[in-house]
Amino acid sequence: MNSQTVIVHGRELSSKGLLTAPSVKRQCSGVRKRKGIGTTVLGFLLPNLLGFLMFTLGPVLLSLWMAFTNWSLKPAVEFSFLGLRNFNDLLGVRPLADGNAGVCWGYFLAAVVFAIGLVTELWANVAQWRGVRPGGVV
Repeated sequence: MNSQTVIVHGRELSSKGLLTAPSVKRQCSGVRKRKGIGTTVLGFLLPNLLGFLMFTLGPVLLSLWMAFTNWSLKPAVEFSFLGLRNFNDLLGVRPLADGNAGVCWGYFLAAVVFAIGLVTELWANVAQWRGVRPGGVV
């Protein structure tokens, strides 16, 4: 056995077949930073980002802008900024002296149904945590 041969678990291994500690340390010392990885990532993400901007965010912002104006496809209609007047017309909001009880009751009932739904969901979730079936309703 020469100086470059090592016995491990009863087998003779030459130093060429072993990974010595310095070589392992050199291989695992860290991930090398490759130049240009940011441009590669940007190249993969750019089509998705452009699609999102053109087909999702753009139309949403345009719709929001159009909601506060009298925008129309008719060229005879003069463009002007209306502010919240469109929403007042849509919801039928009037001064309190001319209040509409039906609209107020509608908002109130919607809030009550929403609250009941939240309580029911919480109850069903807690019952599921405990391993109890909530029943035939949920």
